[in-house]
Amino acid sequence: MKFLTVHALIFAATCLPAVEKITTEAAETTGVDYKAICFFAGIFLVLTGLTKGVPAFAEWRRYKKLLLNGIEAKGIINDSWKAASGEYGEISGSHCLSAEFKTVDNRTFQVVAPFVVFSPRKLLNTEISIIYDPDNPGNAQFRDEIHLSRRLLVLIVYILMFVSGLGLFLYLYIVV
Repeated sequence: MKFLTVHALIFAATCLPAVEKITTEAAETTGVDYKAICFFAGIFLVLTGLTKGVPAFAEWRRYKKLLLNGIEAKGIINDSWKAASGEYGEISGSHCLSAEFKTVDNRTFQVVAPFVVFSPRKLLNTEISIIYDPDNPGNAQFRDEIHLSRRLLVLIVYILMFVSGLGLFLYLYIVV
């Protein structure tokens, strides 16, 4: 937390002259209360950064652990269906694919993952690589769906939103 606070202070300190000039001029010419705008924008940025950033971090960490400690297995895609909006965190229009795989000790498990595909039925009965956690084989993912760099980029965006919101609060309560 100290790390984020220090960066919020640095952000606030580097942006203060420009922000103060812009907000003061805008308040004088338009009569808009810039303190209220900064307050609500800060709340929005902090809450969005927290509510979206924490799950993004947990997902990134889960996939990183799978890549580091997981065992790769071959599975067969055995079902597909159009995902409902919000199902598996996906937007409507993507498809969910289900595959069956066997662990090293010959136990059978199912894994479901959202995919954006045009012809999901063509993928039925095809082989796919799956990575699973040896301690919890139910925690598995299609190998092609693990994109750590993309998930890390999303996480960085949410962290920046959070830090920007903190910067706005610091601007309001330290400078003004």
